[in-house]
Amino acid sequence: MAGRSDPDVLAHAARAGRPVLTMDYDFISLHAMAGPHAGIIHCTRDSNVAALAGRIDQSARNGRRPLTDALVRIRRPSVP
Repeated sequence: MAGRSDPDVLAHAARAGRPVLTMDYDFISLHAMAGPHAGIIHCTRDSNVAALAGRIDQSARNGRRPLTDALVRIRRPSVP
């Protein structure tokens, strides 16, 4: 959906009944302002894509069901 505004992306996903998976921080504030949606999963950047995928999977297995109107944040662990 390149070139579309964030509200358009969220609306399109809502019509399709699918949550948005994003690293775009704008979706965090959009969540508070948007109408009903199918969920937003916001991830922080992580060069270890396999680890990021594992955290997303773990959150999906243990998280809120359904994701309707939810904001789920997946964060990269801090490295000491």
